[in-house]
Amino acid sequence: MDAAGAAAAAALLWSGQGSQGSWPAQEAGRQSDSETQESEEDGSDHPATGTLVKLRNFPASWVEEDVLPFLPEKLARLLRRFGPLLFEPAPEADLQASGPIFFAAFREAAAAEEAVAKLHGVDLRSNAEKRAAGGRPAQAWERFSVQTEEPTALSSAVLAHWAQRGVVKPDDNPDNLQAEDFEFEFADSGEFAEGDGSETEPPTEPPSEGEVSEDRSKVTVLLRNFPSSWLSEEALPQLSARITALLNKFGQLRSKPKVLESSIGLVATATFQELQDAEKAIQALDGLDWRSPAEAKDGRPASAHEYFRAEMVQEVASRLQELAAAPSMAVLGAGGFETMVEGAAAAQAFLSAEVDPSFQGYKAKRERVKVKLQQTGRNLRWEKANSDAEEDPAPAQWPTTAWTAFAPETEAVEVAPEMRELDPADTHLVIRGVPWDWSALQLQMLFTPFGGVQAMQAFASDEKGGRIVRVRLEDLAQHAVAAVHFQQPQGGLMLRCEHVLGPREKELLALAAERERRRREEEAEEARQRQVAIEEAERQKQAAAFAERRGVWEVANADFAAAVLAKAEKDLDRSKRLQAAADSLRDPSLSKQRRRMLVALVEAERKRQAPMIPGLEQAAMAAADAEIKAWQHYVIQAERDYLNLIQEAEAAETRAMSKADRDSRRAEQARVDLERKRRRRERELRAIERAAMLRADEQSRAVEEATALAEEQTREEFEAELMERAEDEVREFCDFERRREAEERRRMAADEAEFHRLQEEERRRKVEEERKQKLVMEWRRKQAARRALDSDEEPSEADEDDKKSPDRDRSNLDRKKDANHEEQSDMLKAARNPFGPVRERPAEKETSTKPEKESKRTREEEKRRLKEEEAAKRRKREKEEAAAELQRFEQELQRRNNFLLRRRQQEEDDLRKEAEAQEQAVRDEEERKKREVEQSRMAWEDKLRMKFEVEERRKEAEARKHEEAERRKQERAERKREAMRPQETVRLLQEKEQDPAVGFLQRKLRGGPGDQTDAGRAREEEGGGQEAGRAARKRQLLSAGQSVQQPGPQRKAQASQRETTQCR
Repeated sequence: MDAAGAAAAAALLWSGQGSQGSWPAQEAGRQSDSETQESEEDGSDHPATGTLVKLRNFPASWVEEDVLPFLPEKLARLLRRFGPLLFEPAPEADLQASGPIFFAAFREAAAAEEAVAKLHGVDLRSNAEKRAAGGRPAQAWERFSVQTEEPTALSSAVLAHWAQRGVVKPDDNPDNLQAEDFEFEFADSGEFAEGDGSETEPPTEPPSEGEVSEDRSKVTVLLRNFPSSWLSEEALPQLSARITALLNKFGQLRSKPKVLESSIGLVATATFQELQDAEKAIQALDGLDWRSPAEAKDGRPASAHEYFRAEMVQEVASRLQELAAAPSMAVLGAGGFETMVEGAAAAQAFLSAEVDPSFQGYKAKRERVKVKLQQTGRNLRWEKANSDAEEDPAPAQWPTTAWTAFAPETEAVEVAPEMRELDPADTHLVIRGVPWDWSALQLQMLFTPFGGVQAMQAFASDEKGGRIVRVRLEDLAQHAVAAVHFQQPQGGLMLRCEHVLGPREKELLALAAERERRRREEEAEEARQRQVAIEEAERQKQAAAFAERRGVWEVANADFAAAVLAKAEKDLDRSKRLQAAADSLRDPSLSKQRRRMLVALVEAERKRQAPMIPGLEQAAMAAADAEIKAWQHYVIQAERDYLNLIQEAEAAETRAMSKADRDSRRAEQARVDLERKRRRRERELRAIERAAMLRADEQSRAVEEATALAEEQTREEFEAELMERAEDEVREFCDFERRREAEERRRMAADEAEFHRLQEEERRRKVEEERKQKLVMEWRRKQAARRALDSDEEPSEADEDDKKSPDRDRSNLDRKKDANHEEQSDMLKAARNPFGPVRERPAEKETSTKPEKESKRTREEEKRRLKEEEAAKRRKREKEEAAAELQRFEQELQRRNNFLLRRRQQEEDDLRKEAEAQEQAVRDEEERKKREVEQSRMAWEDKLRMKFEVEERRKEAEARKHEEAERRKQERAERKREAMRPQETVRLLQEKEQDPAVGFLQRKLRGGPGDQTDAGRAREEEGGGQEAGRAARKRQLLSAGQSVQQPGPQRKAQASQRETTQCR
């Protein structure tokens, strides 16, 4: 990271810009002296400072992998709508879980506040994201967040980014930026002319028309030779969108690609934002073969005009400059231009044909037809009969019989390129070394791939015997392309091409050079201003750091002096004063005079303490040395222990590795042995199976035919039985339904009769209860009348209790009636004896009647108690009867509900059984079909297997014949050896008597029967091995034949076992 650049960026955020907004800010009167700086801070005004904003919580469509590199520019264009920027948005280095975070700085605080007020908390989700969220409101983490931050929140990565990019110029912040001026498109890689699906993207500003410069030429790419599938009638309207989608994979474009129609077909130009993106696109796309499979079906290599081409416009301009400075030679063979003209085979055949030596020129055409040029498609140049071309003398090297022909004045004809005027001062090509036998048409066809010839003029021969021709092409830009093509070394004929620049090209080159010079001057000026700003920021930072360090030093001196005096009791007061001075020095609002006084006090105390400090320092250093030595001993011992542990671990690891190696070697050897045994066992099993299959096929086919016939008969019988069973089930089901309905009707009739009987009993019970209640009421009424007629006795308390209701719920009105009844009784007594006293005098025998009253009261209480018990029993009985009636009603209701539930369950069971029967029938039918399909498949496999078996039998018969022939041959050789054995014995005895070395040489020279004997013995051993192998195979076949005769299930089990063994 550039520390100076980061410091400059941070200083700009703190110090801001000048009052006039110029860049870089030229602040005069800055002094490095700390006191002058403090005076400026006390009395001067601060300049306008940049306001830092923090952006986060971006929509998902903004942070996708394809569009994430364009997010800083998008944010910059969004923020410029509220005011000029001091620093463009820069990403935070550490990615957060909530997504990327960007920081930006406004030049004005008002613009930052407006951006926060309008953008913070806005829901920028696309329609697709809202639909995916179910239409719920946006959460806090889904809303766009724009907040102001302090400069202390910046990280070193953001400061380094700003230091590298520099401060935004005021000219880069347009004043009148409107929303409708923005237009920004993103093309998805999968579809053409479609964006990223977000409807809430902030608009971005395209470059204006006046900003076209050489920087754009650096990133402008020329595309040509498009695939034929792109140029069809259906795909041609989408060509621009297709190119946009293709180029957006490499970087962002400044504008939409422009599709133009030129002399060589359709071409397109596109401008990238960055030069690196354009280089990546050219490196990836240039030279691709995009032919369709139909065009490349014969394996024909692609021609030059079939390769997709992508070129940089700046490279074309540089080639023009090089050609203008130093024209070079070019080599071209007779077929050298096939790479560019191979698209027209007929034209090549015409060019390769030889010219007739007796050719005297073209005859004048009698037909005057107005024809449009096929090469260029431009307007034809027509000339009158009295044109100047007729008067110009024709070159001596070219026949002019046909070229001087002209049409009448009233008609216009096409003028050949060699008859048109060519200005030597204008742009053209000078070609040397043209063969004399080349015609004008051949030379025109040579330049057909470059747009066609507009004018052509021939000169005298050059120094090498060829002709010199001046050629001007229809397309101005194709001159450089043609010159570059001919400069490439090729075998064959030598053609030297020189590109002569015209006034227009020279003017363009001069303008380009001037723009490059101005750009370099501007970059140098910007670099100088940036360096000045960085140096000034660094100077301010150093001054501020020095002032801060000085204050820290002063406080540290005061603390140290106070600490030295704190250990002595006699200097305790002075230590407290010094500590108070240190606390005062920490206060940033302390005045300068007071600060100087405190600093002088501290310095004086330090001078006084100077003799005391060495002793204190020496004691502290001694304690520190002792502690350091102890730590050193501890570290050494710990390192020694650590090394011992490492050595022990390495030894244990070595032992474990050696043991693991031995185990692995043993395991590998065991695995190899197992694999060898398994393969041998598989070979044996395959041989047994092959022999068994040969014998089992004939029996299996017969058995399968009999089995198929039996299965077919069984299936027919089963289907007939199934149909009969289904008819019986349907008949039984109908009978059951009839019986069930009759039983249901009978049950319902019985239920209704029972219900009516219960209702009748309830009615009779109620009538009986009403009758009983009437009798009770009648009895009570008579009892009351009888008590009313009684005139001798007063109403007793028992009579009053009888008047109460059994349920003791009488009202106050009844009680008033009882009181009135007592008063009427008294009045009746007085009426019966009008001559008696109004109030009876107390009887003289009152004392004698007191026991009688007590006994009477006792009887009345007993009577009242009995009545209460009887009333309680009656109420209890009524409650029990009501509860029993309610229980009977609930039981009846439950019984009816149970009956309905049973009936519904029975119906559901019947329907379920019917459905299960149908499903079972369907399953049986499907199983029958599966069996038929399986039988047909097995029959087809048997037929197919028969073919391979016949072939294997034929091969085995041939092998047996071959083995038989070898066996007979070996037998003949053996008989021959038996006949030659006596002669060989005599020869060996003779050789034994001779020198062993001489005998050995003789045997070697004649290749004697001894060698033949050894070879015969080897063949005999080999034959014996083959006989043993044939005997073993015969035994295997016999065992397999016995296994073939086993029943069908056992054969299937063996076949499945063999398949399992093969899979393993």
